[in-house]
Amino acid sequence: MELDLKVFIGGPIQYAIAGGEFQRELKVLIEEVLSTIERAGYQVFSAHRFEKFGELDVDGQHFEVTQRDFAWMQSCDVFMAILPNEAPGVSIRTDGTCVELGWASSLGRPIIIVRDLDTGHSHLIKGLGSVARVEEIALSTVLQDPEVAVSAIESVARVAVEPPRDPVQ
Repeated sequence: MELDLKVFIGGPIQYAIAGGEFQRELKVLIEEVLSTIERAGYQVFSAHRFEKFGELDVDGQHFEVTQRDFAWMQSCDVFMAILPNEAPGVSIRTDGTCVELGWASSLGRPIIIVRDLDTGHSHLIKGLGSVARVEEIALSTVLQDPEVAVSAIESVARVAVEPPRDPVQ
């Protein structure tokens, strides 16, 4: 089955900027994930890319940013949240991504969370799979092989489009 997918990638922007620059390792990771997904033939929505990893000044444009991201969420087939650490065991604050996780779950979008599985997160992030279709992937796995992100996207998307099985079989 050929999949024509739109994937919205979320993750920290505001709190990933230190000294006026986006964290280099995180930028490389996100760019690699975006490129890998695009090479697979899928369309990507990314505030990181749109806002040039914090170089585009969106100060005071909260309505426009919110409307853009919500439109992307309504249009996407899969939402992927990248939740990296700023220090061992401490995730980078990412308020916008948490809002996007809420939108995705409310709209019934399959969700992939890429994170350090040993890092503590809120009960609502850890428990999101109880109310939404969520797959978690270890950040270290994606760092080693970004193709894992494509496999996860295809896996959750296939589940979303497969017709229900006849229980009589």
